[in-house]
Amino acid sequence: MQSQRNTLEIYVGRAVGDGAYPVTARVLETNQSVRSSMVLALSVEELLLAQRWLADGDANDSAVHDFGARLFDALFAGPVRLLYDQLAGDPDRPPAFWIVVDDPGIAQISWELLYDSRRPGFLALSAPFVRGLAIENPTRSRPVTAGPLRVMVASAFPSGLESLESNDEAQAIANALQQTPDGVQITELPHATLSRLQNALREAEQSNTPYHVLHLISHGYADAATGASAVILEDERGAADVVQPAAFAALLSGLGIQLVFLNACSSASMPANNLAPGFAQALLGAGIPILVGMQAPVTTSDALLFTAELYGSLADGRSVDSALLDVRRIAQQRSSDGRTAPAIPVCYTRIMPARLVNAQASMPASPAPAQMQPAVLAAPVSTGTQRACQLWGVVAAIVALVVGIISGYVSMRDFFCAPPVRSGLPTFLGTVCDAIAPQEAPVVVVAPTATPQPRLTGDFKIAVAEFAPADGPGASDASAKASELAHQIYEQLHDDLNRMASDASVPFSIDMGLAPQVVGSIEGDTYQAQVDNAVRRAREINADLLIFGNLDASPDKTVVDAYFYLAPMQLPTAEEMAGAYPLTHVESTGNALDNMVTSSELRSRLLASADGMGRFLFGLGFFNRRQFNEAARWLVEAEQSVPPEHRKQRAVVELFLGSTAAQLGDLPLAHQSYQTALDLDPRFARALLGRGQIDFLLERVAGGCAPGATDVAAIQRALEDYQNALGLTADPLAAIPTKVNLYAGTAYVCLALAEAGDEYWELAQEHLEEVVADYAANGDTRLQYLAAQAQARLGALALALQRAGSIDQAMLASAEGAFEQAAALSRMPGEIALNQLWLAWIQASQSHCEAAQTHAQTAQAAFEQRAALDSTSPAYTDFATQYSQLRDKYVLLLKSQCPSSFAPENIHAAWEAYSFG
Repeated sequence: MQSQRNTLEIYVGRAVGDGAYPVTARVLETNQSVRSSMVLALSVEELLLAQRWLADGDANDSAVHDFGARLFDALFAGPVRLLYDQLAGDPDRPPAFWIVVDDPGIAQISWELLYDSRRPGFLALSAPFVRGLAIENPTRSRPVTAGPLRVMVASAFPSGLESLESNDEAQAIANALQQTPDGVQITELPHATLSRLQNALREAEQSNTPYHVLHLISHGYADAATGASAVILEDERGAADVVQPAAFAALLSGLGIQLVFLNACSSASMPANNLAPGFAQALLGAGIPILVGMQAPVTTSDALLFTAELYGSLADGRSVDSALLDVRRIAQQRSSDGRTAPAIPVCYTRIMPARLVNAQASMPASPAPAQMQPAVLAAPVSTGTQRACQLWGVVAAIVALVVGIISGYVSMRDFFCAPPVRSGLPTFLGTVCDAIAPQEAPVVVVAPTATPQPRLTGDFKIAVAEFAPADGPGASDASAKASELAHQIYEQLHDDLNRMASDASVPFSIDMGLAPQVVGSIEGDTYQAQVDNAVRRAREINADLLIFGNLDASPDKTVVDAYFYLAPMQLPTAEEMAGAYPLTHVESTGNALDNMVTSSELRSRLLASADGMGRFLFGLGFFNRRQFNEAARWLVEAEQSVPPEHRKQRAVVELFLGSTAAQLGDLPLAHQSYQTALDLDPRFARALLGRGQIDFLLERVAGGCAPGATDVAAIQRALEDYQNALGLTADPLAAIPTKVNLYAGTAYVCLALAEAGDEYWELAQEHLEEVVADYAANGDTRLQYLAAQAQARLGALALALQRAGSIDQAMLASAEGAFEQAAALSRMPGEIALNQLWLAWIQASQSHCEAAQTHAQTAQAAFEQRAALDSTSPAYTDFATQYSQLRDKYVLLLKSQCPSSFAPENIHAAWEAYSFG
């Protein structure tokens, strides 16, 4: 019996402007998800070396372990690492891994070499490990639940190439699958050409007995220049026929194949510059649910070993992903020449678990023997032997009928058609058994695909949902009108973006490829439920921004309320801005469903209110790429385009203008924008929080939280704004209470450092711990960045509380734990750099010099990543100053041979260097 596992799907998106790859990790069984980013520090030479390691079988080499560990640390960063640790630490439901890569530039990486140095071992040897691809075409999985498992073993031995041991491999498959329910039917197709293979598969499909598995034994071909792969079949003369993936996929499309096993060297390798020619992309795109292949050359004996073990595990009812784990483990132990090649067999799947045989039906009490037969492609010319066999078949059929008359139908059927007897009967008599004892048709199961379908691509992915109509009389008419209005907004926004993109130099692509009828409507009994459904739908279609809304038509008036949801991945430096916002509120007198004048007026006012949306989206696109001056220009144009009466919409634009000004270091302008937003919408909680935060930052810059130099009253005003924001209007994604605790906790730390009162130390700790508790309560990714900042402040607070005396071990442990959590939760390299440098300092204080240097090196790597993002903005200058101060003090500590305690004055100075922003 297979143990229950939690499947961790890790989706790696295409690289964004800063070179980082967005990563989304999701537990399929619970739908828990987190997001992070991956920064690869591996050279092209190292990636090529990994392929050589696979071919040479050097998996136990220390260089391979180092490569795999660096790849692991890059992929499992921040919250993704935390989720991985959570799953890996659960003995009752260990993880299975499904790596879905969307970026062609990194698809050729040997992900099976991922190595966890903390739990020493390759992931592919510790758990089921398969790959997927971001493919929109649907697929259908039909696990075998009744009848024989039909396997086509096709082989090709072109003249001039080494002959492979196909007969041995076919027999290995048959032996392995004897335990499969209702037996297995193996059909051999030697000297496979494209036409012979297509004819055999098509005839089986047309006779309603499609093959479930295609096992191809052939040589593979890989272009050294491009990495593109092909298989080599035979042509009609027996010479080599190089078959490209597209042609091979077209041949198999629609023929019911559930699993393709390409036992050809390098058949599953991915081209370095484009996924399209690769077999994985082509076959999965053609609807094949599962592909198993090799990503490096293998010996014939190893190929036989892989084959026998894989099919043996499948016959036990194990899923393909679990069976492949067995293959890798045994391959490592029993490889013919002592090589270890656990990463060579690779599986791509559209479904998880990747099941071929229904587990509940496996392992019958009396297994049926496997049937082996040649493929019958056309009526052959009869020879004497063949005519004798046909005559014997007729006689046998007549005997069967006589026995049926004498002994009764059931007795004859049970005797001749029982599996042990039936397997030895001629084909003709077997056909009689099929007629009188037909097999049950397999159950067709529509399985989930590897990634939500359909799925947007591009740098900035925008979708418009159909508006949801209110229930009541005329609901069908309201639904049609709601759909019409949403489509009109979609068309206008689509045209505006295309026009503006053609008129301006835009360094990012925008995808609006999904029409409202494809996105569907976003509904909910309450506003919060509707927002939650919008978030869910945005994740499913991979949208960065989703517009949704409601239409309410009554006899007296018609009302349209539209909103938009902005995902945090478009705001890597301002995740607190993610969430749902009002787009417009339009009212027209009369019922737009039966009044053409009202309908026309409603449409005009709705489209006018959406006029500035295109400019707003361009502003967000530039914001995401840290081009804040361009972002501000577009946002100002957006604010000027919004009709004056749409005050809430203008307030939203002013909110983002305030955040942009803060990123540019212009705190007075940021304060002015937040104040304007509040003037437009006095109950705008986000704007009040922003104003309070700017008040605090202005005072921190002026006084530095130093005793005697800090304006305590200014910080108290900021605290009042934080508290007042709790009672104002906010969308359910704004996390206002959690943000208030973070901002208030930071302000209380400043007051404590300014010696405004000892009670502020306790208040600071209390509020910061509330932030951590909020995140721990449900693991909400929207609170993750807040928890990271809170943990960092708690770590520094643990040190600052002891500034009047030596630091004890308990306090050091508390600080270390907080900074470790902060580093794990942090998504931005700047935050990671500071947290890792604090950890280096703590290790050095305990004379753990090697550990200190490891943290310092990690901090420096993160610092360089931050500098690569942007090295000219005021935000970077502020960060670099903090980092430099902290690093200098760490170096002094290290030079004094890692003393076991800090000087109190150094602790306080270091805390002051820490970022409150």
